[in-house]
Parts: sequence; structure tokens; C-alpha cells
Amino acid sequence: MSDIDFSKMPNFFLIGAAKAGTTSLHDILSQHHQIFMSKIKEPNFFNTEKRYRMGVGWYENTHFKDAKGFLKRGESTSNLLYWSGKVAPRIKEIYQDRDVKFVAIFRDPVMRAYSYYWMKVMSGMETMSFEEALSLEDERLQNDQRRLQENGKGYFGYYRGGCYATLLKPYFDLFPRENFYFLLLEDLQHEFTNTMSSLSNFLGVNSDFNFHPIQSNTASIPRNKKLGRFLSQPSGSLHKFIKYFTHQLPYSLRRQIKHGIIKVNLRPQKYQKINKATERQLRLRFVDEIEQLEKITERDLSHWKS
Repeated sequence: MSDIDFSKMPNFFLIGAAKAGTTSLHDILSQHHQIFMSKIKEPNFFNTEKRYRMGVGWYENTHFKDAKGFLKRGESTSNLLYWSGKVAPRIKEIYQDRDVKFVAIFRDPVMRAYSYYWMKVMSGMETMSFEEALSLEDERLQNDQRRLQENGKGYFGYYRGGCYATLLKPYFDLFPRENFYFLLLEDLQHEFTNTMSSLSNFLGVNSDFNFHPIQSNTASIPRNKKLGRFLSQPSGSLHKFIKYFTHQLPYSLRRQIKHGIIKVNLRPQKYQKINKATERQLRLRFVDEIEQLEKITERDLSHWKS
């Protein structure tokens, strides 16, 4: 680890949760002149086996080669929280006792689960009803454990992805509590200026900076479902043919092209409201997690339980 240039490496991580506003917060933080945010959101380095095996040098040169000189350097990968059990020890191994900070943004776990479900439906990865997916979640995660572990994803973790207190524990075992900043999606929606000023103070950058609100990753559906499914889960002879040519391009350029195509292929789409009975049952399941998170964040989250 002695050859790592920590003057370029990230010194804070936006660790999630997924579908809780991480993309919006990443884009908002990118506005600050003292903050460098990785050009590719979701580098998926620490949570993805293939990328992690490529080494810290690859991660640094691919995502932070232009970060030197910035007071704060960050990246945002929501699966850093979902896969905290393996991610936290990896970050600790690399950073040792260096000062590294973590920012987590949370959302009502029921609405997060439902939003995440519809994201998978709209990408062609989910075909079950929300109720079926919830009832089979443990079984599906167990059956797909090897693939999910390799890819560092949480494809069907609708309930599990909202167990915020449980998922934070591996980080708390290795890093001091004062290195964490917690906010809620509604903080960005209703207390934007004060929230960003407070977060800036935590990061140690100019808190008088005039941030502008951004709403990213709004609900959408592929214009072409086959293309959307292929971009989400590339496979087959066509993938091999495309890969032969595209993998001669730099990794960052490949990601930009792919995400550009994904964006063009999307159109806004509202999804139907959650079934009230399902919502009530799910809120009961989350009560213990919510109460634990209240203690961690020292905030009243009773509106998530009602």
C-alpha cells in the first residue's frame, strides 16, 4: 500500500443507501470548487470482486487521476452500504489510521424498497409482483449468493437494503462514529440550504458555498425494453461481439458511452402506488431497524413507522 498516492485518493465516501438520493447528492457535491467527485458515479470498486482484484492503483488512476489539489475527494457507490461486511474491512486495510469520512443518506425504508423494486422492473430484471418478490427474497438472495458476491450487487435485496442499522455495523466496528454524517432524503427536499451547509462543515469545506438543488435518477422506463434488459444484464454472442471492440477503449470511456445509451433509452414513467396492506406489513418488519437507526442518528423517525 506504500505506493498509493493518498493526495488523489478519496478521503470521503458516500456509501448509500440505494434509491435514497445518492445520485442527487453526488451531483450536488460536485458543484463545490473544493470537492472532487468521481466523474463516474458508482465506481463499484470495493464491492465488486473483479474490479477489486485490479488493484488500488487501477482504481486511483481510473477514477481520481485529476483529483490532486482538491481539499476533499469523494465517490458514491450505494452498494458500499449493502455489502458493508466486505467493504468496510477493505477500506480499513487500505486507509489504516488515515482520516476517512463517510456520508450516508437514508429514505423511508418501505418507499426505498418499493422504488428499488420498480427500478428492477423497469430495467427488465424483475418479473415478479412486489409481494412475491418480498416473500421469496431470502431464497432468491441465497440462490444467487455466488453471483451477487462476485458482482457486488443487491439485485433482489428489497427488504435487506433498508436494514440500515444492521448494514452500518461493520463500519462502526472499524471506524469512529464521529467520522460519519447521516442525512435523510427529506433533508435535501425541505431543508436544502441548512443541510448542505452542515454537510460542508462536516467535510471541512467552505460552508458558505451556494449549492443548487438537483433531482437525479427520477422514475423512468426503457423506451426499448430489450435494449434496457441487455444493458442491465449483458450476455450472449452479441455481448461478446460488442465487448471485443469496446474493451479496446479506456474503461472510463466505456462507462460513459454505456450510461449515455442508458440515459437516451429512458423516458419518465410513474409507477403505481404500493398496496396498503403490503405497506403496513413491511412497516412492521422494519420497526426494529428504524428504532436502532433512531439511536444511531439521534433523530425521530416515527413517521417511518406509522
